[in-house]
Amino acid sequence: MTGTAVAFDRSLCEALDLDAMQLLARLQIADFEAEEIADRAEEAPLSPVTLLKILEPLPPPVPIHDPATRSAEQWFELGCELEETSPLEARQAYMQAIAAGPEYADPYLNLGRMDHEIGELGKAESHYRRAVQCAPADATAHFNLGVLLEDRGRPDEAAQAYHQAIVRDPELADAHYNLGLLLETRGRRDDALKHLMAARRIYEGEPSTY
Repeated sequence: MTGTAVAFDRSLCEALDLDAMQLLARLQIADFEAEEIADRAEEAPLSPVTLLKILEPLPPPVPIHDPATRSAEQWFELGCELEETSPLEARQAYMQAIAAGPEYADPYLNLGRMDHEIGELGKAESHYRRAVQCAPADATAHFNLGVLLEDRGRPDEAAQAYHQAIVRDPELADAHYNLGLLLETRGRRDDALKHLMAARRIYEGEPSTY
């Protein structure tokens, strides 16, 4: 996907900055150790073993921003940060999150939303369904799937997805509202009214009592 090279270059720059800071720190340590050796030499001769221990090099630094060391959660957080300014890099970060943690639902959910927003409904549905598989207790995944299915002209499946969202979070007002409107169009006015009233109570800060 486009954006891959840019994402890795960004990490490399961060790693290089970190290496420069660590190199400066090592030089400062070396200066301190040189002064320490000189002071100790005036007090007593140093044995070769002692000198070797003082002068042995530090282990090479490990850049904490190396792409290979990022967790799925860190890739996901990077994707969230990049979405507004660089959607392509954000998408790449979400794909890296999935590669690092294939059962992590959040990047699927955000990829689905991004595809949904640009009209790639088939891709969005695949991502949403994968999010539901990875996190079946997540009300948001079911809700987003419901919106997508409604947009694709499949109201019965959409109603089921909204219902699943409400089962997992009875206080999810948007799910009650969308389901109420959908049931109204299906001629189920009593059920629609229950959900619309529940949504109104939640929006006003009261418990849904659903």
